[in-house]
Amino acid sequence: MKRIHQIALIIFLFSTSNVIDAKTYKWRLAQSWESDSPLAYSVKQFISLTNQLSAGQLKITVESQEQHKKPFGIFDLVKSGKYEMGHSESSYWRKKDRNTLFFSSVPFGMIAPELYSWFYHGDGIRLMEKVYSKYGLLSFPGGNTGNQMMGWFRREVQCLANLKGLKMRMTGIAGEVMRNVGVNVVDVPSNELYKSLDDGDIDAVGYFGPAIDFDLGFYKVAPYYYTGWNAPSSEMQFLINQDAFEELPKSLQQVIKNAMRLAAYDMYTKITHENGVKLNKIKEDFPNIKFRALPNSVTRRLIRETRRLMNDIAEQGDDLTREIMSSMETHKNNSRKWTRIGEQAYLNNSSDVL
Repeated sequence: MKRIHQIALIIFLFSTSNVIDAKTYKWRLAQSWESDSPLAYSVKQFISLTNQLSAGQLKITVESQEQHKKPFGIFDLVKSGKYEMGHSESSYWRKKDRNTLFFSSVPFGMIAPELYSWFYHGDGIRLMEKVYSKYGLLSFPGGNTGNQMMGWFRREVQCLANLKGLKMRMTGIAGEVMRNVGVNVVDVPSNELYKSLDDGDIDAVGYFGPAIDFDLGFYKVAPYYYTGWNAPSSEMQFLINQDAFEELPKSLQQVIKNAMRLAAYDMYTKITHENGVKLNKIKEDFPNIKFRALPNSVTRRLIRETRRLMNDIAEQGDDLTREIMSSMETHKNNSRKWTRIGEQAYLNNSSDVL
């Protein structure tokens, strides 16, 4: 009889623990993008994955910019606890903390595979935590767009003088570089970009690449499409309220981390695919679009300005600034050796054959 009582107690405790563990957690996520934006792809994947991996225990609903009306306010919305999570771009918070710039894109910096290896196998995640933890936030990679085009221009850029006074939407460190060569850099929400370009409020827009740019219709008013230097890779961002995260069971914390990692890389592969599809469509259906690279003289000037700006950032920054920059540069130099002898050599060697 005693043995039966012991078994019954074990069954009771096990079933009770399952009830406790099966508590449903409801979160809200605010994103900087419209609900149908390709940049929201990783969020959709993340929601699906968290629901599957948690067996419905974690339910996350999404509010897009057309609902919360604060595309550049995700940092504060998550920090305040109004939303448990956000999806945005780290460079948007440069005025709050200059160190947030590095986790989005760096001109003439790492390409996507190099950047992901820094985040997950180098110092990237650890350093990002050091930057954001002081605000009660956690930040994780949120999906990469790969190499970005410089952007769409209403007029051709034949020399540096053509950039002087140009009104252009360009974000992050690249925006500061452009400002230093005389460009009038402006912030415009993504849902207003086409209208601003069409109305002549801006002369050029640097956004992403064919996968995202095509559906926004920039080609209708800006026929010059320039290849990039500004963002060899551009990482989006998942933001999490740290207090809300720590209130979750460890198992759900791990679900969130795994889902974010899978969704972020899936966005990179999705956009890589779509870039090829949309590029072919542009070339076939809109032969008036002129693909251009900047003149070498302009590119050399942009390289000099980028180096000067990065040196200024290092000198004016704190110890953490310099730690991040040193880590990124070391990782880039190491991984680039393989990139050049691996992928780049393959492309160079096969370009006349394939």
